[in-house]
Amino acid sequence: YQRRVHGGLRHALGQCVLAARAAGVAAIDGVHLDLDAEAAFEEECWEGRHLGFDGKTLIHPKTIAMCNEVFSPSAAELDAARNQIAAVGPVGGVAVAGGR
Repeated sequence: YQRRVHGGLRHALGQCVLAARAAGVAAIDGVHLDLDAEAAFEEECWEGRHLGFDGKTLIHPKTIAMCNEVFSPSAAELDAARNQIAAVGPVGGVAVAGGR
């Protein structure tokens, strides 16, 4: 991932994500206004995910599918999470799963 859509706002957006985590609430990225710029919307969604946001504010139904695709975990991510949970077991603690 290379493009930096949010530019100089990265620090402030990161602080928003941290504040949301501390408060136990979802962090939702701001709206993308140009509904005809689908590639830019996708890039903005990916950057939001990489920054730690849980989703994106949407203003039109045509953006729902892309947003869901970007912010939903992949099958590989779900498998990794299941393996991590299984490695820790019911007792909890620290474990190595998949070499990590």
